[in-house]
Amino acid sequence: MVPILSLLFGCGAALDARFAEIEAMEPPPAPELDVLAEQPPDVAPPPPFREPTPELPLPPWPVRAIDATHYVVDYGRLRASFSEDLWTVGRALEHTGPDDRVDGVRLSGLRRGGFGEAIGLKNGDIVHTVNGALVEIPGSAPALWALIDGGQRIEASMSRRAEPMTFVWEPGVVAE
Repeated sequence: MVPILSLLFGCGAALDARFAEIEAMEPPPAPELDVLAEQPPDVAPPPPFREPTPELPLPPWPVRAIDATHYVVDYGRLRASFSEDLWTVGRALEHTGPDDRVDGVRLSGLRRGGFGEAIGLKNGDIVHTVNGALVEIPGSAPALWALIDGGQRIEASMSRRAEPMTFVWEPGVVAE
């Protein structure tokens, strides 16, 4: 093998010999490490193992399922128990249909045991219309909260895994 530097720069036989000498050398042995040895005093020990903190239980939501897409919601109890959990139901991102036009919102980040799950929503659901009006970001949120606050019947045209569905949430009294 002819060293490339020798060819490029014409350094001659002395350089060729030095390259051959370097290539023939064996690398020095790696120092043996004792992984069980104590660490130097300037290295902090790793923190002790702690069990993960369990999530706090969420309140029982004032919701009763009639079937998989029809629910009764006790809006009075819901308003009385407004909490951070209700306002952080999940995220909604614009969804575009096959014609590249916005046709609703895709839900994500719904907490297990949260309000969204209690009313039958799942991550990945696409909400197209609510009471006949197209759901858009960000304009639809105040109108949706007005429906909830007013205790009105809500009908949503949705799709789950490309299957069209209609969800209904009706006002009513839900026993504790």
